[in-house]
Amino acid sequence: MTGESWHHISAIYNGALLRAGAERAAYIAEECGGNDDLRREVELLLAQGESFLAKPVWLAPGSRSARTNSSKSSAPAAWASSTARSM
Repeated sequence: MTGESWHHISAIYNGALLRAGAERAAYIAEECGGNDDLRREVELLLAQGESFLAKPVWLAPGSRSARTNSSKSSAPAAWASSTARSM
């Protein structure tokens, strides 16, 4: 999927979120213009609700969540230190 495709899907998805029922269906049909693949992608995202946007797929190194999680356990750091000393 290209960035342009994702932008188009995202725009339709966000517009559809503002509508409900028959108005949403009509909006999607009009915006997708008979492109069944595009309509399917938008409908799949809508069926998942907003939950797919709620959690990041990955955490960037140094992010607040990554630092918080790494500070909870020092086992990997301790293992790395002991491994380095034994070599």
